[in-house]
Amino acid sequence: MKTTPTNKKFPSTLVGIDVETTSLDPKTGEIIEVAAIRFDTKTGRVIDRYVELCQSRAPLSSEITAITHITNEMLTDKPPFSSYLKPLKKFIGRDTVFAHNATFDISYLAYHGLPITNPVWDTFALASIAWPETESYNLGLLYSTYVEPAAVPVNKPKKQLRLKAAAKQSSPKDTEPGQEHRAGYDVLLTWRLLQTIRQKLAVSKSSYPKIKHVLESAELRHYLPIFTIQSAPQTKTPPAPPAQPNKSSDPSSLTVENILGPQGLLTKQPHFVYREQQLALAQSVMNVFNNDEIALIEAGTGTGKTYGYLVPLLLRIIQDKPPASPTASRSVSIISTYTKHLQDQLFDHDIPQLLRLLNVDLKVAVLKGRRNYLCTGRLAQTLQKTKFSTEEALFLIKLIVWLEQTFSGDLERLNLSHQAARYTYHLHADAVSCRHNCPSHNPTCPYNVARYLARQADLVIVNHALLVQLGSDDSIFALDRTVIDEAHHLEDAARDATTRDLSAHMLAEVMAPFVQLTKKKDSPSHQHIVQEAQSIIDEYQQLFSAVAKFLTDQARINILRLNPSVRRSTKWQRIVEQGTGWRSRLQFIIGLLQGMATKSSEENKRREAISEAEKFSRNFEAFLHGDPNRIQWLELSTWSPNPTDHAVYLHDVSLSVQPSLANLFTSTKSAVLTSATLTIGGNYDYIKRRLGINTAQEFIYGSSFDYKKQMLIYIVDDAPNPYDPSYQKFLTKQFISLSKLTSGRLLGLFTSHQAVKDVYGGTNKELNKANIKLLAQKITGGRHNMIKKFQQTHASILLGTYSFWEGIDIPGESLSSVVIVKLPFSPPHDPVIDAIAEDEKISTFTSLSVPTMILRLRQGIGRLIRSQNDFGVVVILDPRFLQQVYGQQVISSLPPATVHIGSTDDLLPTIKNWFGEKQLEQWKSDLTKR
Repeated sequence: MKTTPTNKKFPSTLVGIDVETTSLDPKTGEIIEVAAIRFDTKTGRVIDRYVELCQSRAPLSSEITAITHITNEMLTDKPPFSSYLKPLKKFIGRDTVFAHNATFDISYLAYHGLPITNPVWDTFALASIAWPETESYNLGLLYSTYVEPAAVPVNKPKKQLRLKAAAKQSSPKDTEPGQEHRAGYDVLLTWRLLQTIRQKLAVSKSSYPKIKHVLESAELRHYLPIFTIQSAPQTKTPPAPPAQPNKSSDPSSLTVENILGPQGLLTKQPHFVYREQQLALAQSVMNVFNNDEIALIEAGTGTGKTYGYLVPLLLRIIQDKPPASPTASRSVSIISTYTKHLQDQLFDHDIPQLLRLLNVDLKVAVLKGRRNYLCTGRLAQTLQKTKFSTEEALFLIKLIVWLEQTFSGDLERLNLSHQAARYTYHLHADAVSCRHNCPSHNPTCPYNVARYLARQADLVIVNHALLVQLGSDDSIFALDRTVIDEAHHLEDAARDATTRDLSAHMLAEVMAPFVQLTKKKDSPSHQHIVQEAQSIIDEYQQLFSAVAKFLTDQARINILRLNPSVRRSTKWQRIVEQGTGWRSRLQFIIGLLQGMATKSSEENKRREAISEAEKFSRNFEAFLHGDPNRIQWLELSTWSPNPTDHAVYLHDVSLSVQPSLANLFTSTKSAVLTSATLTIGGNYDYIKRRLGINTAQEFIYGSSFDYKKQMLIYIVDDAPNPYDPSYQKFLTKQFISLSKLTSGRLLGLFTSHQAVKDVYGGTNKELNKANIKLLAQKITGGRHNMIKKFQQTHASILLGTYSFWEGIDIPGESLSSVVIVKLPFSPPHDPVIDAIAEDEKISTFTSLSVPTMILRLRQGIGRLIRSQNDFGVVVILDPRFLQQVYGQQVISSLPPATVHIGSTDDLLPTIKNWFGEKQLEQWKSDLTKR
């Protein structure tokens, strides 16, 4: 692709820097290696290098050595970093500096005596702009994903320079073993990444002025040379891959047997294996569609559930598709999922593959709720600002570049930090902004585009929350046949869809049209409205502070349900009194707008603004005084020890979701609810009761795996009570011994972040000595990055909480053991569970907590066996259920594996016998070779 240089000259030389340290905090850590490498930007050659190891005052921990590959022996007789300050400063000179996650390196150098005043390019931020949707910005993953397949050659310098420590080559591919993650090596990777980023950041002529304005308004002009202007427009990725028909088949005459049977079309595809259970499942789904019924289908891991429902669904769409007619009524088939991962898998892989096989070109679309989409009108307004913070500027440029790459505008597809994600709140589409900021049917609006594509589609993929809304709103299309995958999450998702937003952000959204509608130059009424609106927002913040104090006074708890006894308390009545006064102010400003004359063209907007404000007012009043049909509670974040800094959340959801689900089930011709975990003890009573389903076809298709031969479940019957002080020491000991026995290959499932932290701290030193890599949630990286590392590094263990209990698919030896620390019960006094139990007059524990726990437990155990060749062990370290009434219910819900209940002393011998000495010795041998 040809590019046009901008008027900002690209530097002729650049200096890449990296430091290896003993801590993440420069105040407590030391620099043990520093690398600075100068590059010729025209030739890509290394001009000169400065790479030095530095003395550490304290011995390096095994953890630091494992990360940096630097040992205490390597630092013997090395001078401290302070001795390199002058020569390093001279080496860097006035060149522009680049680094990956530059804030870390620059802050470390500054704290230890070398402030960098040169222009700095952060390749982490630039990679985030170049690849907005990639799942990780880890340097190694970026390099292997985007650089290595089409890397720009880096020529070795003609004159061989003296290379120190880490960097003896000009290409990271040629570095010696053990140099990975060393400072010089990382600089070379970062240089190659920067070259690739520059090629990627060629933008259109219309986008470049916006980027230039944002960078200049944020005092980031030094980034301008990175961006070039395309000579030709960039081609966006279409919303769905076009089908490439297989001319050998006639889809109108096909049956599920023709496709999934032992001689079916799919048997000719690589990696497909005929499964009897899958064919039976597909036949059941087809019968349900033919008879317009509701069905509950549990399909165990390995059944081939996705194709089992996709094949009959696509066949019915093909067979029922009417001739094209402008007057024909539209009814659309739906697939609903809970996770984005499954949506992507369906849309990007599974459905296109089947459509090619079936020789058809059906229209498939993805649709989400309005707030999931970027509002281009709001973005345009934001870009008119004349001052941006660095963080906001880089985020906005990310959006500008992203809109050149995609049609969707689906904000959920972006990889955003928690800090950057807060900016999306003011940029997403919502009912208020859409009516006030955009003309109807705006062709540049991502939400309008998504709705248009959904209306034209034969099959639409949605999430559960939107599905429930579609059941009561036929404004987009009528529902035909519906498949609800991951259906064990349907109740929670349906309840989340009823959430009333009472946040300060939402109030600001409600107030914005009041200001816009009265905006006239030097208008006293406008100034009055502006002052009143700001006063209302400020007082609402004060009200939140009072709620925070009220919550911290309640025995310093973080979550409190507003039940009748709490509402009767004197302290809550004070909150009610303050809130009632605030609501009067809101009603006053509503009255001002009601009595104000507006242009006839804006009358509808005025009515809508008043309606939204009155709705907010009613919802807030219901929260203050209570609503018997709602569950309302307070939550205090714990990110700061100072109560005045706490973020307060007002939660308000429906008590029962059965009415909305009933609307859904009656509005669709037929519905299939499926998951790997829907039953408790082999029956559907629990899920039917929770979803309000009285009559349904029920099917259970067991896994195609031979669990008896492939999985051992060992339940330790003499473990300490999890609340006993000795339990933490017991956990640490078990994780160390189990990890050493299997040379890693272990997934630890927890129910609290504190327990993860404690086990990480207690095992890290010992496991590092054993050359086993330890990965822990919120400690060693993000979820996606850690799962990928775990899969690639057999000698590793992965520790995580609830998000790791499902959605992890790692076949092979990388995952050979799963350790369940505690049964995954919901936290005690969960507001939703308590409120449901009170309303339905059922036992919180027996009727709700135990069934929910069993479904989660089954999901966690399901992480182990993912293919016919997998083999391993699940260890349950919480034996309390063995002596409880619900114990048999738990046992009967386990997969048909080899189950052993025994002592801690018998644990390791039993596992040794299960894997066999030969396998364990092979793993141990592989470990010593690392």
